[in-house]
Amino acid sequence: MTLRNTLSPYLKPVRHRTHLQYLFCFVLISFLAAFFPATDAFAQTARVTVGTASGLPGTTVNVSVGFTAGATPVSMLQFDLLYSAPLSYSSVATGQAAANAGKSAVGNQIAGGSRIVVFGLNQTGIGSGSVAVVQFNIAGVAPAGPATIAITGLVASDPNANPVQVSGVNGAVTVLPPPDTTPPVISGVSSSNITSNSARITWTTNEASDTQVEYGKTTSYGSSTTLNGSMVTSHSHTLSGLSANTTYHYRVKSKDAAGNLATSPDYTFKTAAAPDTT
Repeated sequence: MTLRNTLSPYLKPVRHRTHLQYLFCFVLISFLAAFFPATDAFAQTARVTVGTASGLPGTTVNVSVGFTAGATPVSMLQFDLLYSAPLSYSSVATGQAAANAGKSAVGNQIAGGSRIVVFGLNQTGIGSGSVAVVQFNIAGVAPAGPATIAITGLVASDPNANPVQVSGVNGAVTVLPPPDTTPPVISGVSSSNITSNSARITWTTNEASDTQVEYGKTTSYGSSTTLNGSMVTSHSHTLSGLSANTTYHYRVKSKDAAGNLATSPDYTFKTAAAPDTT
């Protein structure tokens, strides 16, 4: 009798297909995940999302508050929006999803923010969409940047007045920087390299801007160089085709990226006499 015959009652055959079974399960799960992805329709928790907006100091902005329905219908919502300067509460309007369910949105100021209630004299569940549009005032003097609107104190109930769990997502209002309305400051205007038929005009500006010169024999000018659109702070233009021994008036112009135009006072130079060719 061999050792194999002795041990054979205690040995079990190896299932070589085990790894194939694991591979099959992995492929099946991947297929189901790709073609049947999870959606909000299967979510257990409804969600209230505060939107975003942007505006200039001294203006008002509208921030939409969205609702994503969960597994349990919600017929009433209440939540607090907390924020600090530069925002202040102005008013609230009913969002479309709330209106479709026969609900109204009302609001009032509370310490540090505002309280919004979405309700109606019916038991209809609110569908996904906007439930409220909150209008905020932005202070007249406000630093540029985002101002967070935190949502807290979420309370919701189903058509039978049972509490429903609801999650919240914060929003923000971005305060935009005031528009640039200040033109460049022109300095150091001068003429050089003057010949009988040309002259070089140079100047500087305190911010990047384009380059152009108006010139002529009177202060009406009448001629202008081609606009050089390169945004620079050191400017130069050469005037050519001038008459010899003639006084010319000129002024320089520079416009910044915001479209603010600066124009210098009037300056003059006199071209050299024509060279003696006799």
